[in-house]
Amino acid sequence: MHFTDGRIIIVTPDHVLHKALSEKIRDVFLGTVVINVLSILAIEGKLTKGQRSIVIVDIDYFKNFEAYLNRIMEIYSVQIILIGTGSFQPKSFRTAGAYIAKPFSAAGGGFLDFASRVIDAMYSCVNKMKVRPVNDQRTVDVGQKIVAIASSTGGTEALEKIFRQMPEDGPPVVAVQHMPSGFTKMFADRLNTICRMEIREAVNNDYLQKGLALIAPADFHMRIVRRNSKLAVECFAGTKIHGVMPAADVLFDSVAAIMRGNAVGVILTGMGQDGARGLYNMRANGARTIGQDKETSVIYGMPKVAFELGAVERQLPIGQIERVIMDWAR
Repeated sequence: MHFTDGRIIIVTPDHVLHKALSEKIRDVFLGTVVINVLSILAIEGKLTKGQRSIVIVDIDYFKNFEAYLNRIMEIYSVQIILIGTGSFQPKSFRTAGAYIAKPFSAAGGGFLDFASRVIDAMYSCVNKMKVRPVNDQRTVDVGQKIVAIASSTGGTEALEKIFRQMPEDGPPVVAVQHMPSGFTKMFADRLNTICRMEIREAVNNDYLQKGLALIAPADFHMRIVRRNSKLAVECFAGTKIHGVMPAADVLFDSVAAIMRGNAVGVILTGMGQDGARGLYNMRANGARTIGQDKETSVIYGMPKVAFELGAVERQLPIGQIERVIMDWAR
């Protein structure tokens, strides 16, 4: 079975167990990355939002892990299997049924039976994970136009005004809106109910599609990448830039490098300077660029820095931006 778009993480300080179990898993899940971490607190550093992962936790070595693992499952595309000696009586763990007793030795028939039951549980996990369907008719490549948008304070209202005007079959949009953790999905879901185009919080490996706007998830940078001839997004944890993550500069720099003149860049209301340098790089590589004007900005910070840097080709009130985006994208 192939699980090459995901990863398997075994959480145990028992190197003998990890080695023996990893070998059995790799024999079945061909080409899959198997990672060993020594502590449950190290799990999150190995996860990417939207990437499917199976986490096998050896609970013999950890206490008070249930709340932490529940949080991991809420944020990431993760299925969790618990292993340990003896019995496990869950208090609040949501996948308490996925518990497999370990043998006392990583050798012999006892281990083979244990490994077989772990692999059976992994099959079940893979089947539970949903992969977003890709409409090949709507996916785009580097020869087509895309739109990249950055916004911060006041940006939720500004984005709503733009997205409400955009048509159902409009160009693909990738957007960074600075928001606290957990709010980007609610924001995207709300816009999706009131706009003609589809709007959703991005997950790793989402493809860019006509009529689809992807909003970078809070606490993750987002950039565009090539997937053969198509375009997709990568959502990844990293270092904050300008004190924020996601950072618009990360997105804009990737658009500048890959799309060159086949892009429209937009910087909206917000505090600070995030996005200004990246928008400048987009314009220098041939993209058309727009900045929101002072009069309609809640905070004329990000668009002001971009304008003064020479990154903005046209400065417009928010009500006119969608029309110019569509003119240029066509």
